[in-house]
Amino acid sequence: MIKFDTALDYNIPMEEYAKEDNKINGPQELTYNYITMAINGKYAQGLSGQKKRVWGRIQRKFDIMVDGNGKDTIVELEESEIDFIKSAFNDDSVKFPVSIAKYVMVAEDAIMELGKVVEDKK
Repeated sequence: MIKFDTALDYNIPMEEYAKEDNKINGPQELTYNYITMAINGKYAQGLSGQKKRVWGRIQRKFDIMVDGNGKDTIVELEESEIDFIKSAFNDDSVKFPVSIAKYVMVAEDAIMELGKVVEDKK
């Protein structure tokens, strides 16, 4: 298991996201949203088989973390789950709105670093 601290520094005033009509529990929920956008972009036609199972496990882990009202920011991911997420961010066909590209890059950079320590020790 690799621990991923999802409370990334997006350099956004979080009070903007705490408004009633746009409630975000913190940067960890933004991280989850950006990951979900990447997965949706790569698998626009949907998931089946093993990929569906992997994404379902990831969703449950993030849901538990996000439902904690911002108190917990760590998600433990298996290597296969990290690879699944990385594959979506590495796919050139996945598009993000121009207005959030700088924030998505914060998440992408952190995700691409996941597992590197493990890989370097092999």
